[in-house]
Order: sequence, then structure tokens, then C-alpha cells
Amino acid sequence: MRTIKFNLNIEVFDCYIYSGHIFLFLKTGEIGCVNLNKIYHNLYVQYPDYVDFFRIIFQRNDYFKNQQGEFFFKIQELRNTFDGLWKKISTNINFEYFINDELLILAKIPENDLPILDVKIYGMKIFVATLKGVYAMKLSYNSKYEFQKDKNISKYFDSKSISLNAKCGSLAISTNNDGLFYGSIHDESVLNVTEKEVSNKSIRTSWVNYDIINYENNHSFEFLENIINKDNNNNDYSFYDEKKERKIISGFGLNKISNEELTKNILLEDESIKYAFNSSSKSFFITNKGKFYNSNILIDNNSDSILSLLGLEKKEKNTSKEVRISRSYYELPLVGNKKMLRPLSSNIIENGCVLEFMDKVVLFKNNKAEIIDKEPSTIVRSYPSSIRYKNLLTITKNDKITIHSIYPF
Repeated sequence: MRTIKFNLNIEVFDCYIYSGHIFLFLKTGEIGCVNLNKIYHNLYVQYPDYVDFFRIIFQRNDYFKNQQGEFFFKIQELRNTFDGLWKKISTNINFEYFINDELLILAKIPENDLPILDVKIYGMKIFVATLKGVYAMKLSYNSKYEFQKDKNISKYFDSKSISLNAKCGSLAISTNNDGLFYGSIHDESVLNVTEKEVSNKSIRTSWVNYDIINYENNHSFEFLENIINKDNNNNDYSFYDEKKERKIISGFGLNKISNEELTKNILLEDESIKYAFNSSSKSFFITNKGKFYNSNILIDNNSDSILSLLGLEKKEKNTSKEVRISRSYYELPLVGNKKMLRPLSSNIIENGCVLEFMDKVVLFKNNKAEIIDKEPSTIVRSYPSSIRYKNLLTITKNDKITIHSIYPF
């Protein structure tokens, strides 16, 4: 099913949807935001017959999975009506919005530290990876639930940073050849980064429940085991966009498992991994043979039981958990009469993933592939942990941002 999309016309390094706003990271270093209601109001004026439909697909994705939504969409006649409306709008919508005076400037990154290389918004805080390090600032509302402007943003880490990832009060900072660093997030001090790297090399990371996988490059990775404790602090979070976390990482990357160990008995002798990524429960590999592995990540604190399940012998382990990747795959679908073996980036969505290539963005969902955007992009971003925006995809381009709503079923 095609996505439903529209464009925001503005030049930015990156953007991020969070807590009812779209945050814009301008090429001048300024960080601004726009209330999404202002943008959607214009969409509703242009398409008044579809206001409630647009509200569900762009603003309240949680309605698809709550108890009422599950009952509603089990009724086949109603589901058919929804599907028909989706097909009609995805073909006919033509909406563009020009961002001007409504942009609220919150802070600015010094020009000498540009460009901005990655962004993460988590726990009512903005984290920005730049050429010279990591900046961070707290977010706060005024009485009208608008973010306060003219905030101070400070640098908390001094090495070039290319990728950020946050969960359970922790920030993973990837710096490529300088390694993977760990920072603890607090409401008072905002961010404290350890002086010593956790791993020697890192281009990106992805969470596996409360543990993390570090990617040394696009085809080599390692599983890092974290220690989790109950969180007794009342740290801020967005009521609109985040579930309150009740656990905190007290030990980051204490034990490791290599990708050779994780992928043992999966690849054939003449196969090699060209690109790998993961969600919280699945691992994805694209091989030199064009196979697209979509495999479950199995984690068990009882190592004997999972080893027996996999038919493996017990041996000395580097972690307290037993971790393996299950043995299943399907052929990489043909996209434009050829198989895409080398993505530029990957994003996780519900029941699938999105891969960015030089000249296209491809949606993989329910074992099907579809090209959803054919314009050159600079940043593709999904929001799988968001409450209200988990079906949205933002694609930043040279002179605009395209917001896609992905079919929810």
C-alpha cells in the first residue's frame, strides 16, 4: 500500500518529530520547532472532508493499536472502507506547506562546530551530534504548552560524533574511529559522558531490549550486555510521545559477543554480510548473494535451555546471557528490476523496515518491497518508540522535508 505524504518547504540539516512538534535543525546552526497543529490546520482547510482521517494517520497512530481501534478494525466492512479511503487519498493528495514566521528558535549551535551529523530527542532533552562533539539542552513548556525559546545549549562531549541513541537514562555516542562512548542522562546535569570508550570503533548502535548492538561498520557488529536497575528518579519525559521508563542502565557494555559468534550456523560458506541492522527483537542482514535475512534475536538468562533449543553445545561464555540469531531468511525482493545490496541507511518500522539508497527510499513491510520516494535524500528517520508517531517517516532533502504516513496494517 502506498504511503500518504506531503512536503514542508524549508532547508535544514535534519528534523525530528517529538511531543506534538517538528524540530528543525537549520543549516545556520539554529534549532527551531513548529507546532504540528499549525501545519495540519492548513492541511485540514485544503481537505475538509478528511480531517478525522488525517488526524489518525498523522497525529494519533496510537489509535490503531488501542483496544477500541483493534475492535474497530476487526470489522471487515469498516476495514475495507478505511483501505479504500487510504488508496484514494494516497493517489490524490497534493499538499505543500511553507514554514516562515511560525518557526520558534530555541537555541543555536556555534558555526565552527557545524555540520550537524545526528539528532536525538529523548526525555525532554535535545542531543545534537556535530563535527566537534555533542551538544545537549533541556526542553520546557510555557503555560500554553509551547516550548520556551532562547534556551542555552551546551557542549558535553568534544569528539566528532556521527550517531546517537538513547534509552533507560543512557546515551550511546558513536564517533567512528574514536569508538563508542556512553553518557548517563540526568535532569540536573543533563549529560555525563565517560572518558574511556566502550568499544574501539562505532558508526551506529541499535537497542535489543535493554542491551545494545554496536556496528563497527555496515557489516561487522557486536552485542553489548548492559546491567539494568530500577530507576527511582522522576526524570522528565513527554506525556504525548514517550512511555515513562522505570529502569536505568547502571553498567553499559560490560560484556560482548562478536558477530562471528552471533551468526554462526546462519550463513553459507560462500556468503558474506554486506549490510546489517536490527530492531529490538529482530536482526536484518543483506548478503552478497542477495538474501535478506529477517531473523529473531534470541536472548535467555538460562543459557542451558536456549543452547539445548538451538542444538548447540554448552561452552564458556563472555556474557551472563545466551544470545543467538535464529536461522531463517527470505530472498531480497526485486526493486526496479534489481536487488539493492548496499543501503545508505536503515530505519525500523512496525512489521518491517525502510532502506535508503542513492536514488530512492524503499519500504519493506509484510515481506513486500515498495519504492516510496525517488528524490535524493540526506536523512531518513522513523519513530518506532513514539506513542503517537510510530507510523510516520520523515525524509529530509536539500530544500524540503517529506512526511510519510505508512499504512498501519
